[in-house]
Amino acid sequence: MLINLCFLEYAKANIAENFTQPMDYFPLSREARKVQLSSTAPELQDPHVSTLIIGGGGVPRGRDVDRWVTLHEIAAAVSSHMPIVIWGMGINDHGRFDRNYGEILLSLERRRNVLIGMRDFFYARYVPCASCMRPEFDADVTVQHEIGVYVHHSYDIPLCYPTMSNEVQGDPVSYFRRVIQFLGSCETIVTNTYHGAYWATLLNRKVIVVNPFSNKFLGFKHEPVIVQDAARVGYAARFAQRYSNALSESRQANIDFCAQVLEFRNTLAQ
Repeated sequence: MLINLCFLEYAKANIAENFTQPMDYFPLSREARKVQLSSTAPELQDPHVSTLIIGGGGVPRGRDVDRWVTLHEIAAAVSSHMPIVIWGMGINDHGRFDRNYGEILLSLERRRNVLIGMRDFFYARYVPCASCMRPEFDADVTVQHEIGVYVHHSYDIPLCYPTMSNEVQGDPVSYFRRVIQFLGSCETIVTNTYHGAYWATLLNRKVIVVNPFSNKFLGFKHEPVIVQDAARVGYAARFAQRYSNALSESRQANIDFCAQVLEFRNTLAQ
C-alpha cells in the first residue's frame, strides 16, 4: 500500500492543497491513501505500507510550525528500507527571502531510502507541483479581461480588476475549474499566491506577483514579474511574459520523476 502524506487540513482553506498530491496522477500502487502530514500518523506503522510519498505543497520553517522537523521525524519513524519520496514540495519561509533550506534537508538527502524532488528550480532535482497533470489545463479559454486578480484569502490586493480568491467555496473540483477558467480568461494575472502564479503560467498567461510574503516565490522556473507595491502593476505589466512550454515542461518533469521513483523503489527492494 502507498501512503501519500499531505496537507489535508490546510486544504479546507486553500484550493491548491486539494490538487497537489502525486498519487492522484500517478498510479504507483494498486492501493493508495492520503493521510494527514504528521510524524504520529498510525499508518506509518502499518506493515502493509510499502512506499511513502510526501507532497506536494510548501514546507514552512518557523517557531510555531516547522514542517522540515516533521519530515525528519517521519524518516526516523519508519524502516530504513521503506522508500520515502518527497515529491513537488518546496521552500516556504514566511518573511524570509533567501534560498536556504537548512540542515534538515541535508540530513534527509543522506538517507539512502529518501528520494527528493523539489518544486524549487534552484534545487538539484527540480520537480514542479504535480497539479500540472490536471486535464483542465488542456482546455481552450477565451481571454476576456486584460488584467485579473487572483488573491490569497489571507492577504488582500487593493486593485479594481476582476478578482477571485484562492479560498475553497463549495465543491473543490468545481471551484478549481472555476479558478482555471478565471485565470485563463485574463491576459495578465496579478496574484499573491504561489499556485495562482504557477497555474496562470501553465495556461500561458502573463503573471505579476504582488508583495510576496514568502521565499517560495523565488523558486519558479518560469519566473513572474515581482513587485512590492500593487500601484506598480501597470508599469510591471510591460515586462511580464508568457512561457508557452511551461505546461509541457512541467508535465514531462513529473513523468520523468515518476520513472525515477519506480527505479528507486526497485533498487531498494534488491
